[in-house]
Amino acid sequence: MRKRTAAGGIVVVAAVVGLWLSGLFKGFGPGGTGEGDGDGPAEHRAEVPTSLQTRDDDNPPLSSDPAQVVEVLIDGEQYSVRRAIAGGAAWRPADLDEIARLAESASGDAQGVRVRVRRRSTALPSAEQQLEEALLQAGLAGTEVHKVEEIAP
Repeated sequence: MRKRTAAGGIVVVAAVVGLWLSGLFKGFGPGGTGEGDGDGPAEHRAEVPTSLQTRDDDNPPLSSDPAQVVEVLIDGEQYSVRRAIAGGAAWRPADLDEIARLAESASGDAQGVRVRVRRRSTALPSAEQQLEEALLQAGLAGTEVHKVEEIAP
């Protein structure tokens, strides 16, 4: 009887430790919940919140002035950079070459961060990996890139 009680206690402790560890390693596992079974059309795109939508006439071209920190947003497999403009800042679509060029010219903040990466819930891991590779090829060290943990709205 004591062996059965001890075995039951070990199973309960293992389950609690497993749940606790799963909270620490959110990047691992089967992924989140979604709609459908993955066989549907690839046409579905997440809507961009109005606060991040841009129009060409609202945003002047990116300035050539080097920024202190380049902010990058990954949404699906698309990238945007946030640059200062008159009256605030705006997100502009950018490709990996442009992001790497901006990152090379960024001076960095007090901690040495030159690129800050934000992700939407729709960000694809492959897009994040491609960005990391482009920044490494541009000569940035891992410590010069800060990945924001919170998901961008």
